[in-house]
Amino acid sequence: MRSVLRAWLLALPLIAASSQVAHWLAYRLAEPDAHARAHELAQTGHGYTGVLRLAVIVSLCLLVALLAANTRDALRGRARLRVERWPFVLVPVVGFAVQELVERLAVGGEALGTIGHPAVLIGFALQLPIALAAYALGRLLLAASELIAVALQAPPRERARRTPAATIPAEPLLASISPLASCKTPRGPPRPLLT
Repeated sequence: MRSVLRAWLLALPLIAASSQVAHWLAYRLAEPDAHARAHELAQTGHGYTGVLRLAVIVSLCLLVALLAANTRDALRGRARLRVERWPFVLVPVVGFAVQELVERLAVGGEALGTIGHPAVLIGFALQLPIALAAYALGRLLLAASELIAVALQAPPRERARRTPAATIPAEPLLASISPLASCKTPRGPPRPLLT
């Protein structure tokens, strides 16, 4: 049960962010002129963007904390988080519809006019592709946290030891080679300092 709750807590910031990105992009595509768009947003109940920024920061902090917990669990050999696809498909579409209705009703607008508005139609069309991108991002972040755990678990690599030159018997080799090779200072690479 705990892992299901944590998986939802991980998915919800990504789902909310994907829905808000689609919402923002829909209004930008429906009304390219910034001045006209600002006027339309003010008339349709979109005056809460300051609170939205705070919610995004809190969501990102939650996401980072849950990814760190997933890394810790992977280090301890516990079950890792799995994120399901269906919430990413269903929740943003329903959330977007509810958000638009609440925004319009909050400023005294009519609910039926919401459905045919160009920004709302574009928003509905954008919800699914952006939500699936958020799902892929969530899976990528979970995989990255597990790779971090694997990297932290790996023992330090043993340094390759070279065979010191002093262990090679020099006497028989020098006897079979020409007399010039028997000088006291052999040529070649320097001997390692540590043996």
